[in-house]
Amino acid sequence: MESKVLNYYVSGNTAKGFHSFLVNNLIGLEKLFILKGELNTVKSKLMRAQGNDWMEKENDVEFLHSPINNELIEGVINRSKRIALISDSGNMELDLGEFDFDIEYFDFNQLVDNDVISSKSIEINTLKESIKVLYENAYSKYYAALKIHDEWEEIYINNMDKKRADGYTQEVIEMLLKDHKLDKTGITKDRFFGAATPLGPVDYVEQITSNISKRYFIKGRPGTGKSTMLKRLVKEAEKRGFDVDVYHCGFDPNSLDMVLINELDFVIFDSTAPHEYFPTKENDEIIDMYQIIIKHGTDEKYQKQLDQIILRYKLEVDAGTTFLNEVKDKIDELEKIYMNLLDLDELTRLAEEIFGKLSK
Repeated sequence: MESKVLNYYVSGNTAKGFHSFLVNNLIGLEKLFILKGELNTVKSKLMRAQGNDWMEKENDVEFLHSPINNELIEGVINRSKRIALISDSGNMELDLGEFDFDIEYFDFNQLVDNDVISSKSIEINTLKESIKVLYENAYSKYYAALKIHDEWEEIYINNMDKKRADGYTQEVIEMLLKDHKLDKTGITKDRFFGAATPLGPVDYVEQITSNISKRYFIKGRPGTGKSTMLKRLVKEAEKRGFDVDVYHCGFDPNSLDMVLINELDFVIFDSTAPHEYFPTKENDEIIDMYQIIIKHGTDEKYQKQLDQIILRYKLEVDAGTTFLNEVKDKIDELEKIYMNLLDLDELTRLAEEIFGKLSK
């Protein structure tokens, strides 16, 4: 039996600051390995190697990608064995007080000479302070972009047939869920399918939805009720006992971009920029909110105003991305200090210890 593999984000650099859904995705696990320290590249390689090994053994594996370094992961989960390896560094938040995990911690900072690191404390603290300030600058730019996005939405909200929007949302929910109901309490997992990264927006929509039989592509404009429809769908699906994978907007975590219900084998998602996709399979279907609930000719009527809003929005987003690039550069500098002092023999010993425990 082939392993099921998922790629997604549990954390994001958003217009509301750093946001993490990590703990929500650890529900149901029994064993947790926490890898601490600044050696993010080393930890990522170790976690990816373990994830690949699990895949070869036909386990269900989930790779949690880093929103600040497109080449790294910050965790890997084995759903089959209920085990996870998680990197604890940078912005990643780990509040595990309410869970009864069997947890083991491994400190990768112990692989370097502590005396030498102490002698570089001023340089290290300066870098950490720069990283903090640059993150704040990025979030400030993204927040400014979000306020402009509100202006964008307002144009369509003011030209919406609200009664039709409400009725059509209910029609879609009834079409998706029909009269299905399960006699259990469903589990909802909150995630991101994409993130704002130093390379701009990146997503794993195609990979996440590739094995789903029925895919609904929501088209529309900002403010045309896409997120509202998904929120109402989630609420109804939870009432009916379904397990729901909820993918939040990587720009505004209070907004939803995708809902996937494996038990009904369907996914419905916001398929507009910056994650614009079009049907490629026979069963794919488009739901066009603009055509159904927005007054005809709205785009043309407000074209000049929309062009100005979109330009202002893009400038703020691009400025935020520039700051994220600077964050990554500083994090790389910080990691380089530790990498230059890394005891490779001790790294080999620690890796063998971790892999040994995982093999049991």
